[in-house]
Amino acid sequence: MKKHRYTAAAVMLSLSMLTGAAAADYSDLKPHWAEQAMEFAVQSNLMDGISEYTFAADAPATRACLVQALYRMEHAPAADTVLTFQDVAEDASFLTAVQWGVSNGIITGYSDTVFRPGTSLTREQFAVMLYRCAKAGGWDVDAAAELTAFTDGGSVSGWAVRAMEWACAEKLITGKDGGRLDPQGQATRAEVAQMLFALLDAANLLQG
Repeated sequence: MKKHRYTAAAVMLSLSMLTGAAAADYSDLKPHWAEQAMEFAVQSNLMDGISEYTFAADAPATRACLVQALYRMEHAPAADTVLTFQDVAEDASFLTAVQWGVSNGIITGYSDTVFRPGTSLTREQFAVMLYRCAKAGGWDVDAAAELTAFTDGGSVSGWAVRAMEWACAEKLITGKDGGRLDPQGQATRAEVAQMLFALLDAANLLQG
């Protein structure tokens, strides 16, 4: 995978300039299978905890959480799209991220007036948002895996197939027990951190 707009040095410099919390502030990062990715997400300010001392690794990831993480990964660009969502307050911490996400086609509302920032994401919804973000950012998204390799690969929603093929090919999303892809299963905050970490790693944008 290659990213065309930014060099690895530029990306890491941008991330290092963000002021993230210390991973040690959260009491629930270790031991966990995704602890390395979560520590990176926290220290790089891609993700925040749900409270001062709690990251909530296994809690469901929300639409607001993911669009904010993707927005920060793209260096928090200016965005002033006028939103008509009645459930996104003008003082919401994720307001600019939603404006960016909507204007770039990364995420849409459920209607012109409903966004549902606190609604949890499925794994296939997450894959679609990652795919849209990568494509909008100039990444190479041509890779495709055979979803038939998973016992439930045929259950991926039609609108998510291409994104899931790409995400699986890049190993951003991996199978679960029993060879399941679990496309309609809820994505956790730990999985969000792991997939973002894997995305940057696949593009060789992590410091060694």
